Amino acid sequence: MEDQRTNNPSEEIFADYSPTFRVYKDGRVDRLNVTKPVPASLDRRTGVQSKDIIIFPETGVSVRVFNPIQLFQSSTGRKMPLIMYCHGSEYLKNAKNPVKQINVIHSTKDPWLESGKVDFSRIFLSGDSSGANVAHQVTLRAGVEVNNKFIINGLILIQPFFWGKKRIGNEVSNCKRGPGGAILAEKLWAAARWGSPASVDDPWMNPAKDPTLSSLGCERVLLCLAQEDVLRDRGLLYENALKKSGWQIIAQEFTHKALQNYVEKALKFEVTERLIPVLLDAAKTNKVIDLQDIFQRFAFDNVCTVAFGYDPGYLTLPLPEPEFTKAFDECLSICHARFHSVLPIIWKTCKFLNIGSEKRLKDLVRILRDFTRSMLESNRAKRSKQATNDNLLTKLLECDQIDDELVIDLVIAFILAGRDTSSSALTWFFWTLHKNKHVEPEIFKEIDAYNEKIKQGTAISNSNSYVMEALKSMTYLHAALSETMRLYPPVPADLKHAAENDVLPDGTKVKKGAMVGYFAQSMGWSEKLWGSDWSEYRPERWLTVELTDDKKRRFVPRDAYSYPVFMAGPRICLGKEMAYLQMKSVVAAVLSRFTVVPEVADGFEPVYFIETVANMHGGFPVRVHERVDYGE
Repeated sequence: MEDQRTNNPSEEIFADYSPTFRVYKDGRVDRLNVTKPVPASLDRRTGVQSKDIIIFPETGVSVRVFNPIQLFQSSTGRKMPLIMYCHGSEYLKNAKNPVKQINVIHSTKDPWLESGKVDFSRIFLSGDSSGANVAHQVTLRAGVEVNNKFIINGLILIQPFFWGKKRIGNEVSNCKRGPGGAILAEKLWAAARWGSPASVDDPWMNPAKDPTLSSLGCERVLLCLAQEDVLRDRGLLYENALKKSGWQIIAQEFTHKALQNYVEKALKFEVTERLIPVLLDAAKTNKVIDLQDIFQRFAFDNVCTVAFGYDPGYLTLPLPEPEFTKAFDECLSICHARFHSVLPIIWKTCKFLNIGSEKRLKDLVRILRDFTRSMLESNRAKRSKQATNDNLLTKLLECDQIDDELVIDLVIAFILAGRDTSSSALTWFFWTLHKNKHVEPEIFKEIDAYNEKIKQGTAISNSNSYVMEALKSMTYLHAALSETMRLYPPVPADLKHAAENDVLPDGTKVKKGAMVGYFAQSMGWSEKLWGSDWSEYRPERWLTVELTDDKKRRFVPRDAYSYPVFMAGPRICLGKEMAYLQMKSVVAAVLSRFTVVPEVADGFEPVYFIETVANMHGGFPVRVHERVDYGE
């Protein structure tokens, strides 16, 4: 049938792709071979019900929702994740703000999308062909835009319609057989991006060239490619570019089995070959040591070994002068003083004139960066001599889009997160243990059980896995450490600046540039959150007894937003589990062999000294005595 609308001058054809579709200059699209839509219905074979929900009433845009909730909940007992699927040819639809579309779905008042049935903390995007391009762009925008009400957990790309100006791989051989594939791809792209630059190297078409690729806003990506597809190698190029961009590299490494094994070995070495000999020396000479300093040295050596493959040896006898950590601490003190300055113009003037504390800060920063740069060079030298290296720094240096200066910034931030926080928690734990003798029997009961498991594991295996399993089973110690960090959080406060105008969940409006903060210490001491016994050191508040014959206790974590010691949401601390394992390993090793006695006067109360990280003011002086029953 002849299309009568082409006789209308106001409806001139922009591009004709008969017999598939036709694009008009006003942006409308005619689908010439339209498959008759299948109405929403119940699939009696699978039991899956579907229906169409209008999400934009002003335009009539709808989504089809498939509801396997009955099947899912009956088999798992859990809420169902939300999967949004974009079909191929989605380029030819109006998708100017796909992020907004998901936000609308998130807030749609429909019984099928109620929070009691759908787990909106598990959202996955998927798409095939050009629909995969749209799904990728939505996920990328979710990573760089701040006004989102959702978090995308995963992205599933099925034969994405990626292309580029320069032919690669099997695209070359395909074009030799005829230009049809290339011409079709480029013509389709010109139609899809009507009114915009039609270069096939546009990030929508060629995301491998997108400089913001590392901001992809999801935790996982599943890429599905067909062996004989002309677009196969373009998909492989995307995979390689994503890996080299640095996307999720730190998060991935924290869950990588090789890194976990490396952590176990490094932790065992640091405890048995460094920490125990230092404490033994103190016990034999009956000298007073600063336990806080010992824990800081331990944590610094451990984080450098695990993350960067570099052992500074700060916990070796005789204890060397820790130039780097002293510079680090002084830097933090100067920055903290800046923040609390009544007249910021003073430090800004000092910085401009390069005098006083600002000159000192500049010198200290140079020390830190020079030390970190030497760590990078040491790592590169090792990489040239051996094929594999499991530490995090190696992975960072392999990323094309991360230069050395950014790597140095990441290393320093990682040291801050890994050194001061766990050492602070350990210091305050031993103080609270001294003040609360009633919890010792339960902790020693778990330590004895732990040591027995270690003996049994050593007899049957050379692997370190049994050590980690034994540490994980120490639920009372886990609770005692959590209770310590409730009362003495390593990071007492955290502040953020609003990148854009925003609205908090309670309706509070936040303007761009405004400062928003939370105070973990105040929250930990809140009667509203923890009850009338908030001031008591009571690990039992974290435990529940299972209704089994052995009455086994189970650790029950609190909502991360009520207990933000490790932050919450997408910014939750990646090293949380590693930190607990490290602290439990230290406590078990120390208390198995030593009695720690604070060298303080009666009635002494240490000062919770608040800077970037809260330490014990003046250190923690103790004497260490070897247990007479050790080894029995």
